[in-house]
Amino acid sequence: MAVTLVILADRVLAQQPYKVRAGDQLRIEVLEDSSLNRTVLVLPDGTIAFPFAGQFRARGRSVLTIQAALTKRLAPNFASGPTVFVSAGKLAVVPKAEVRTTEASFEIYAMGEVGKPGRIVVAGSSGVTLLQAIAEAGGFTRFAATKRIQLRRPAEGGEQVYIFDYRTGGGISGATLLQPGDVIATLIPNLPAQAEAHFGVPACSAVLNTINTRLDVDTVAYIFDHGGARVVLVDTQFLDLAEAAKDRMPGDGPQIIEVPDEQAGYSASGRHPVY
Repeated sequence: MAVTLVILADRVLAQQPYKVRAGDQLRIEVLEDSSLNRTVLVLPDGTIAFPFAGQFRARGRSVLTIQAALTKRLAPNFASGPTVFVSAGKLAVVPKAEVRTTEASFEIYAMGEVGKPGRIVVAGSSGVTLLQAIAEAGGFTRFAATKRIQLRRPAEGGEQVYIFDYRTGGGISGATLLQPGDVIATLIPNLPAQAEAHFGVPACSAVLNTINTRLDVDTVAYIFDHGGARVVLVDTQFLDLAEAAKDRMPGDGPQIIEVPDEQAGYSASGRHPVY
């Protein structure tokens, strides 16, 4: 049955353009600026995020349509229209539940230094533990910080961050079951932490809200409030902006997690937990 479905899918692709799905990976290249070249993941909400272009919908669109939309969004940042190429990379695997069964399944979005970053579908009705999720993601690369694995959970009045030490088994148990739910915002320029957030936040079944660092205080406060952010990752150089925006919000506002940038000369302030 599975072989037949693959053959039918190939016939459809020959007749009409492939429509991008959540979990697909897209390779994007900008001829005029190679530093922008990267592979992006289509998030569970169907969007992708790209520097200078923001976050926009990709699911349900063809690769050429996404390419045209991205070119239009990037154009104001170049003296002349940029040359953008978008191609399909690794495609999301269709869950068995969509093909032939109603068996429960769990989506995992693996982040950072793991063997298989991106969307992983795990079948089963008893849940997925933290260690099982790590195994499904192909384990760690040799660059992974295995002592500081984070599991983020919504809690009354805010968010609880749990730490798991893979080496010693310290912190929470590796048998902890994963759960969906929360909104996480970022106020970070194009640093590794921003890229990691695009994997790590969906891995927690959360929603990522990337905020333009050039916005004013009132606008940032509105986005914090309207988006319902529980946590915001903030580059140290933008702490004053985030703190001022939080002060203007009704209620407590999101938990600030500071992201120092030592290479740019911004060390941790000591006022907030550090990423």
